[in-house]
Amino acid sequence: MGRRGTEVARQAADLVLADDDFSTLVEALVEGRGFWRNMRRSLGLLLGGNLGELSLIVSTTALGFTAALNTRQILVVNLITDALPALSIVLQQPEHRDLSALAREGTVALDASLRRDVLRRSTATGLPALAAFLAARGLGLPAQANSVAFGTIVATQLSQTLDAGWTEGSLNKSVLGAVGTSAGLLVSALTVRPVRDLLGFAAPTLVGWGLMGGGALAAVALSRLLGHRPANQKDEG
Repeated sequence: MGRRGTEVARQAADLVLADDDFSTLVEALVEGRGFWRNMRRSLGLLLGGNLGELSLIVSTTALGFTAALNTRQILVVNLITDALPALSIVLQQPEHRDLSALAREGTVALDASLRRDVLRRSTATGLPALAAFLAARGLGLPAQANSVAFGTIVATQLSQTLDAGWTEGSLNKSVLGAVGTSAGLLVSALTVRPVRDLLGFAAPTLVGWGLMGGGALAAVALSRLLGHRPANQKDEG
């Protein structure tokens, strides 16, 4: 006890309660477990998104097309998807205050569970974007294919961030604000002519926007499908 305990006891203790209230210890553990969960999710979104972008570029090149994104466009993708969305996930409050229902992860959160998150996010990011790119070309919209690929690779990451932003049954406001701001930047990149011309995009048609929206929905569905695990299978730690 930090308030009523002796100085000797405080110096010898591994943990000191400043307010002498045991409920503070529970709250600290809740925050700690929530922190590791948020760290894993944020890194999963960042690393998985970047791996998904790489897989999109490699796949389109392997199929004999010009790379879906050039260097300038990749930098803009990372600017839109990496900064605010990842930060908002890190700063999330714990999903609830029930300590017994929060996974005890610690540094294990950066091991096997993180690898699963990265692979799941990368698949849910890259696969719908590749499908949208090929669909645009198949529908006779080759000039818009790069715009559709760009919009979809961003939309898939933002939709997954939004899906990860639920806390205690409601959408976290900071996540909603971050995703909304990033979505505004995406729309601006594809609709504001000077910016669009600078990045080398063609203006998307309604079909192009539809492909982007479909890719975003597919990303959430695919992420949830790949993230589903049997009830008797538990995370390490």
